[in-house]
Amino acid sequence: MAAAAAEAAPVSASVVPASALAPAALQPGSVNASSINLTVSYDANVTLHYGDRLLAVSSRMAITNTSGGPIDRLELNTIAARLGGGLKVVASVEGVPVTPTIDDQTLIVPLGGILADGATVNVRLAYRAHLRSDLAGSNWMFTRANGIIDAYRWLPWVSRRIPFNRPNHGDPFITPVSPSVRVRITTDRAMTIATSGLRVSASGLTQTFTAANVRDFTITASPYYRVTSGSVGGKTIRVYYRSGAPVSALMSAAKNAISKMSALVGAYPYSVFSVAQSAGGFGMESPALIWIPTGVGATNLRYLVTHETGHQWSGV
Repeated sequence: MAAAAAEAAPVSASVVPASALAPAALQPGSVNASSINLTVSYDANVTLHYGDRLLAVSSRMAITNTSGGPIDRLELNTIAARLGGGLKVVASVEGVPVTPTIDDQTLIVPLGGILADGATVNVRLAYRAHLRSDLAGSNWMFTRANGIIDAYRWLPWVSRRIPFNRPNHGDPFITPVSPSVRVRITTDRAMTIATSGLRVSASGLTQTFTAANVRDFTITASPYYRVTSGSVGGKTIRVYYRSGAPVSALMSAAKNAISKMSALVGAYPYSVFSVAQSAGGFGMESPALIWIPTGVGATNLRYLVTHETGHQWSGV
């Protein structure tokens, strides 16, 4: 990924009253420690509006401490903390309210006690945000523009504190792999949705997706998307595009990239590879899905698809 330096101002956290009692899954006390070495399953309900750009998230995390030592807080990454416009966050641990705070793009969630190595706890978290409406700075990662919704790093994910602003084009995200992610997305109108997961059900305006062994879960959606499918080496390739996009070139480049990378480093790790025309900005990778921005030049398209596809084997 190549990204512009972020210019959005930090937002302040809202809080809920913290309980003085540690949940039963935890030991009383504190150790002033967090860790990225946790095994976490994510289950999220998402309300996604094209009209007013609302993104409302309610997630449950089943967290097992596999760090080798005790912890008493979580550090969760989401760029909604920087780009979501006055983020409002509430959280609870085993049903007991806790007080989350925001530091740059990190949500800090106290557990209300000590989670011993090997112990498991359930954490719930909810927030409401609004997508940006332009592509300025880093807004292209969290926006509705050019008829497309792009939501990157929207799901608060176990991480460690990394500044969102950076002096180069690297990704300011460090997140571990999750064995299981389930996301239900309810939209305000009929939309075609591309994600890092596979769609397992649809009812009315609600679509459910699941993913395994991913370290993020990206959403791209549009009421104007068209979809074409192909295959290479037993893997399905889907291209999500708006009318006028170079769909044949996108499909050809994706097939070429999957074929050549598989020959070099091993089989593509997922069953489906999705290439989505994004609102704009820069190319971007995520598990099982890449973004190719609206308006990318024909001479750069094949390179960009290949570059972003290469991240499927490392760094996603």
